[in-house]
Amino acid sequence: VSKAIERGTAKFVVYAQDVSPKEIIQHLPFLCKEKNIPCVEVDKKEKLGIAAGLSVSCASVAVINPGSAEKDIESFKGKK
Repeated sequence: VSKAIERGTAKFVVYAQDVSPKEIIQHLPFLCKEKNIPCVEVDKKEKLGIAAGLSVSCASVAVINPGSAEKDIESFKGKK
């Protein structure tokens, strides 16, 4: 996720609040703000993993190709 943000390929980033240690994800909001990429925090890494289509927990996700959700993602610009 960090590399996708730094390269500018991430269109949207989501990270979980319950990640431990916090150092794993604490830099993501700052990188996203720097690159003007919408970034959202969710409460549970288990839910994020399910939403990403994984059978395991997930600390963070970067959307590279938003497909038909591009307009939805644009609505997050300027938030957080």
